[in-house]
Amino acid sequence: MITQQKKKCFRNKDDNYLTPHTLTQLLLDNISLDKGYSVLEPCSSVEKCIANVLETAGYNVTTNIYIRDDLTTNFLDWDETKKFDVCFSNTPYGDKNIIAFVSKMKKIATKKVIALYPLSILHGNNKLKHIWNDKEFALKQVYLLVRPAWLADFVREDGKYSSGMNHYAWFVWEKGYNGKPMIEWLDNSMHLISRKTFFS
Repeated sequence: MITQQKKKCFRNKDDNYLTPHTLTQLLLDNISLDKGYSVLEPCSSVEKCIANVLETAGYNVTTNIYIRDDLTTNFLDWDETKKFDVCFSNTPYGDKNIIAFVSKMKKIATKKVIALYPLSILHGNNKLKHIWNDKEFALKQVYLLVRPAWLADFVREDGKYSSGMNHYAWFVWEKGYNGKPMIEWLDNSMHLISRKTFFS
C-alpha cells in the first residue's frame, strides 16, 4: 500500500527513479539483441528492475548496484578491463552525469550501449562534443515512447505507470556503426494509468 507520505514524495534523495518492467520488455520486443551477448546493468537499483526482465528473457546479466543507502558502488570507478558485450541501463540524469556515464559505458561495452533517457539529453554543447560527435561508438537508434512516462522511486507489480512531463526514449549506441541515427516509436499507451490509480 502506498502511504500519503509516499504520494507527496515525487523526488527522492538519491534520484533513484526505477524503470517499470513493461518499459524494458517493450524495447526487447522491438529490438534485435543476441541472447548470447554478455550484459552489464551498470547502475542497477537493489530491485534489479531492468536486470530481472533481461534475465527472464534469457540474457546473461551482471548487475552493479549504484549508490543506494549503505551501498557505495560507483560505476564510474569500474575497472575498464572488465568488458561486456552490452551495457544496458537507466543511469543517473543531469548533464555531467549523462556525459560521464555514457562515456564510461562505451569504454566497458564492446558492441552496444542501451540507456533510457529523457529526450532533453539531445540538447547542449557539452553533450554534442562528448557524446553525439562520437563516430567510433555512434548513436544508431532512438526508440521514442509514444506517451511520456512518469518514473518514480517505486514500481507497480503490474508494470503500469502514469503520464509525466519528461519524454523518454531508449537510446542505442553501436560500436562501428557509421550511418545516421534512426528513430522508431514504441507504443506504450497500453501501460498508462491515471496518477490517482498509480498510487492506489
